Order: sequence, then structure tokens, then C-alpha cells
Amino acid sequence: FRMTLADGTVYMSRNIYREIEKPVRIVYDEACDEAGKPFHHARMTVTFDDDGTRTAITIRARFEWLEGRDPQWTPEVMKQGLAKGWNDNLDLLEPYLDAIEAASDESVRSRP
Repeated sequence: FRMTLADGTVYMSRNIYREIEKPVRIVYDEACDEAGKPFHHARMTVTFDDDGTRTAITIRARFEWLEGRDPQWTPEVMKQGLAKGWNDNLDLLEPYLDAIEAASDESVRSRP
């Protein structure tokens, strides 16, 4: 995942997936650093609620504030980065979802 700050700086995260409950929930640990120095760790929980026509995505983050981190990494900056990062990443995912849906539709139409 990537996180883009208001000034356009992009940070990439490293993730360890702890739980995948298809198609309901994903839990993972996320770590970000700046020039090799960690500035946060977070436990992320992402849930998917499908109502048959749309899927609502709920994202919860529990941050571990690291001792000695740069003071620029305030809770407000992290909240803004998290929201922008998720929106950016979901936008990147959208073309793939369209392709999957198109392939699924074609598969249904081609069945005998």
C-alpha cells in the first residue's frame, strides 16, 4: 500500500497478513518508515459488507506510536495519510475489478 501526504510525498508500507476470512475480513500489520527509520506500526482491520449490489468497506487502524519517531507524524497527519492512501489504493484497484466483472459476465454468457 502507499500513503500520499498533502505535500505529495509518497510512502510505501510493508504488511504482514494475520487473518483472511473470505469474503468478510482481512487483518494485517502495517509498517512504514522514512529513510529506514520507522514512524508507525498499525494493526489494520478491513471488513467487507456486501448487500448484493454494492460492497461497503470499513477500515479500522490501531496505531502503535513509536518512541523517538519524528514529531511531524501526529495522529492528524496519520489520519489524513490513511484516508488518502486508502482512497488512492482503491482507485488503483478499480480497473482490475472492472476487468474481473467483465470476465465473469463473459463466462456466464458463454455457458452452454
